[in-house]
Amino acid sequence: MAVDDVFFLPVYVGYLVVLGFGGLLAVITAGLVHLVSSVDGKTQATAEGFSTADRNVKTGLMASVLVSQWTWAATILQSTSVAYLYGISGSFWYAAGATVQVLLFGIVAISVKRKAPNAHTFPEIIKARFGTNLAHKVFLGFAFLTNLLVTQMLLLGGAAAVHQFTGMHVWAAAALIPVGVIIYTMMGGLRAAFLAAYMNTAFVFVLLLVITFTLYLTDNVLGGPSGIYDRLAAVTAHTPVIGNAGGSYLTMASLEGGFFGIINIVVNFGTVFVDQSYWQSAIASKPSAAVKAFLLGGLVWFAIPFTLATSLGLAGVALGLELPEYKVRQGIVGPLVVELLLGKAGALGFLLMLFMAVVSTGAAECMAVSSLITFDIFRSYIRPEASPTATLLVIRGSIVGYGVFSSLLALVLVHFGFSLGYVYMLTGILIGSAVIPISMLVLWGKMSEIASVVGAIVGMLLGIAAWLLTAGVMYGEVTLETTAHNEPFLAGNLTSIVSGGLICLIVSLVRPDNFDFSLMRDSIALVEDKHHHHDGHHDDVMVDEEDEDGEKVHLLYDQKNKNKNKKMTESVDDEAELEAAVAAASEEDNDEMLKKALKVSIIGGSVLASVLVIAWPAPLVLSGYVFSKTFFYGWVTLSLTWGVVAGTIIIILPWWESRDTLAKVFNKFTKTA
Repeated sequence: MAVDDVFFLPVYVGYLVVLGFGGLLAVITAGLVHLVSSVDGKTQATAEGFSTADRNVKTGLMASVLVSQWTWAATILQSTSVAYLYGISGSFWYAAGATVQVLLFGIVAISVKRKAPNAHTFPEIIKARFGTNLAHKVFLGFAFLTNLLVTQMLLLGGAAAVHQFTGMHVWAAAALIPVGVIIYTMMGGLRAAFLAAYMNTAFVFVLLLVITFTLYLTDNVLGGPSGIYDRLAAVTAHTPVIGNAGGSYLTMASLEGGFFGIINIVVNFGTVFVDQSYWQSAIASKPSAAVKAFLLGGLVWFAIPFTLATSLGLAGVALGLELPEYKVRQGIVGPLVVELLLGKAGALGFLLMLFMAVVSTGAAECMAVSSLITFDIFRSYIRPEASPTATLLVIRGSIVGYGVFSSLLALVLVHFGFSLGYVYMLTGILIGSAVIPISMLVLWGKMSEIASVVGAIVGMLLGIAAWLLTAGVMYGEVTLETTAHNEPFLAGNLTSIVSGGLICLIVSLVRPDNFDFSLMRDSIALVEDKHHHHDGHHDDVMVDEEDEDGEKVHLLYDQKNKNKNKKMTESVDDEAELEAAVAAASEEDNDEMLKKALKVSIIGGSVLASVLVIAWPAPLVLSGYVFSKTFFYGWVTLSLTWGVVAGTIIIILPWWESRDTLAKVFNKFTKTA
């Protein structure tokens, strides 16, 4: 079936979705933020609350935020494309190759909670460790580069999708998509971004389940799993997949699928570990929720490409779609299959799902960049003692500025012909070298400043060199076309992450640091606290010690000047002593809880990651097994079950955890009525 350039929906629908739906989302999100804040008694925005959501986000909401942050246009479009190109291995490697990073980032998240509980950004942690020296500036550059690349992938993918669906000019889409994002993020901050993320996640899963169940269980065109299997077998007979076992679409033994899987793993280590938005999520979560949120978020996100891309990508092959590869790379397979099977209503739903994915992740990126500008430029180099009001103003101004800048940059990339797929594969080469140095920031005290900087910069340069050299050697020239093949991207991505990590490790062993992580707690202050210290308040805290006779005494410890003032409280039974004792016990309990959580994150993350990328696929790859019809039935059943369970948990859990707040909201409304 040849496919012409036909738009599924009228052009005005594109403008309605981008401006109308975007505006509606902004109004709803801002309203919810105001409602929840008024119930919690926090109607006045503070710099801390705006940028960290008061560091009190629970497991369910945080998991849905992570799912939303990780659900890009590429998650839906490119995962379907690689399933169409390589078969069942494409969608599996997209899912597994981008899940392990979220699972493993839980280790970093809990380490941040233990060692830098007051942090706002990861470059701020670098500053606390190495000072405002070269390392802070270098990794701040990597942070901005990562956010820019991710944002551009969102806008390029989102604009291309809106254009493919409606014919809306891709320039107009790229320019207008950020409008709603800027409005609700500027008004409500990280809490608004999180609420929008929850709505996005719920919406994505509802549509995902509708589409996949319709395709497998009620669609008469394809004949369900049995019909799809027979059609795929027929396609394989006359058009086998080069590099796949038996030329089949139904095998994990795929050479190109494997290449893609490795590239995908490297790229996504960069876009998680070097993306400030994930550090911001770790910082915003409750200490008790951080590990559970990242483990749950990773497993729930896996369902989106695994369930949706497997069904849509294989359905595209089974329908006999004949698409040139450049069209496939643009992400047209998923939209086309949905429109053919579900009609205009399905196409509109799919477009809304894509739009929600783009704007909610875009909000997270806006918040990430505004935090970097505020805490790592403004409060580090311009006005370190800025008031909370001035700080909040800079955060909001940065959101607007970055949103506008992103739109303009997207227009430039569109003009020069860069696609979502190209930027996606390039990202790991540019930022992969920084993954290990940044991870070690809160994990390894022996990493030295020079090791982290040299590893990140030299690793990136070696990755670029390997990418271009491979393209030149294999294809005889270095052009936009030759550098877009899997082999050059594979060489560049692997060289970047491996060389960056090895250089960091070796230099640190030769010239080790010996950093005391306890120093981080005191060197990063909350915005309001720092301002109060400047005013002469909150410098003294109560501590208990024993005097020369072994009697317990109470000292006022001056945090600013690091000395103890023996103006004692008069009674060992007074309220101040009780509060100090409770606080000390609470801190000790909290540290024990965090130590246990760290063990859970290391064991849980490592085991789950090993299952997804080794234990599960390895036997299927090494054996060259081609799925039987029974095995394919089992695979489809597993994907649908995973989708149902993941969707149910991620939609219901945040409501259950927020039942007390919801009850307060209900009581407020009933009293008003």
